[in-house]
Amino acid sequence: MVEVLFVPSHNSLWDTWLFEENGLYHLFHLLRKKGSRSHAINHAVSEDLLHWKEAGLALERGYKGEWDDGPLMTGTLCKNNGIYYMFYGAKREAIQRIGIAISEDLLTWRKIPRHVLEPQGEWYETSVVDSSISSVAWRDPCIVRTDEGDFHMFFCARSRTGNWAGRGAIGHAISRDLIEWNILPPIYVSDKYGFLETPDVFEINGRWFLIFSCGQWHSTRTSDFEYAASGIRYLVGESLTGPFHEPSESSLLGSGDGMLGSYVGRTLPLRGEHESRLFYHHNVFPEKITNFKSLTGSFSSPKILKLCGDYLSLQKYDDFDRKIFPNSSRLKREHLAARYPESEDTGVQWIPRDMSIEALSSAGIAGVWFDKPIEDSAIRVDIRLKRGNGGILFGFEEYNKGFGIILNYYKQRVELQHVFRAEFGLSTSMIQYRPLRLSFFKEYRIELIIVSPFVELYVDNFLILSQPVEGSIAGRLGLLIEGGLGIFSYPDILY
Repeated sequence: MVEVLFVPSHNSLWDTWLFEENGLYHLFHLLRKKGSRSHAINHAVSEDLLHWKEAGLALERGYKGEWDDGPLMTGTLCKNNGIYYMFYGAKREAIQRIGIAISEDLLTWRKIPRHVLEPQGEWYETSVVDSSISSVAWRDPCIVRTDEGDFHMFFCARSRTGNWAGRGAIGHAISRDLIEWNILPPIYVSDKYGFLETPDVFEINGRWFLIFSCGQWHSTRTSDFEYAASGIRYLVGESLTGPFHEPSESSLLGSGDGMLGSYVGRTLPLRGEHESRLFYHHNVFPEKITNFKSLTGSFSSPKILKLCGDYLSLQKYDDFDRKIFPNSSRLKREHLAARYPESEDTGVQWIPRDMSIEALSSAGIAGVWFDKPIEDSAIRVDIRLKRGNGGILFGFEEYNKGFGIILNYYKQRVELQHVFRAEFGLSTSMIQYRPLRLSFFKEYRIELIIVSPFVELYVDNFLILSQPVEGSIAGRLGLLIEGGLGIFSYPDILY
């Protein structure tokens, strides 16, 4: 695995939070053993968000009888008057709580057990309503400091009232010193999400946003369930404390029914930037979603969260692919090795030129492959279709089966598919898709970043998919045309 996808050496990574100071990034994350809940908070450091060095355990689960003797939960970190404050959660006897630890150097932490935030107030659930909910929600703090010196805490909770399968709330508390907190009403209550996990509240260019994560195991079916049943979403607000509303296209990064690819999206400010922020999340290793309590992952590659008109989007971070893949090559016409179907009598033509390949398929899906096998790498291809669908093939074993990225113009979406040889050309089986407005005669730049077992897809520098795949991704690279006519550039490869 390429080093950029940080995984702790001795255990598994789950929820993450970043703190930056003097050009050094400090990553804190839950540490969990396979099949168990988190027992510690780990610490790693990086200068470039790509290469990480472990700095040891920051905190461990408390002794029996202490408030944090149960599974530890997601945290956040801030600095005030030279002291670092880490807010983190723990579950004990079906009640979640938020506690504090302090440090002078980010390495040695001291817990403050006398100051623990517990579920309270007339607005929030304070007891388990039904056995289908494992504990009272009170977790995942986010801290925002105002110019007036107030600290606002936003966290995952549940409202006392509303649709039982919804009621997911963004709780709110305020403090002047980060120690004593006043609990306030929630700033948002959902009618379709049972939990809005790991909230992050921030301002971009004078507008307020709140991103959160939600899995299909604790939400109702949404209109975008097929491609965004689980993942990272956002709300739009009129001020720091709302009111907030969910836009019609709220999914930033999602996975379809039965899948989970990315989770716990959070941000940091970028120096000198008012319309964008640094965005990070963690990748989820391939696993059946029915085992969601045992999911593990890696820290993702960094991304840019940008305000484009009225909507948030994710874009590639500073050509990071060139920083992790130092070598490059461009495939040429002499690297073409195989095609399927093989005969032009099928109505399929691949016409190699010096700088591009013209493809024609009267019907069905056809492919052409190059002789250079690839493993972890970044691939770039420019595609311009006049009709039909087209895309990239990768990870093919002896030209028999692999994966495909398909620009589906008829359904106006981009697809990640299993692709395999069939009796009349190639056939496909859907893994994941994302809607995207596509136009014939327009050239699109496809950038596919492969770091097994994860693939990230960018179209014209906008992130479309970040998804794990089962099976080997190593193999032959190729191009695909479906019932159409198009022009493809020869692939550029970083490795």
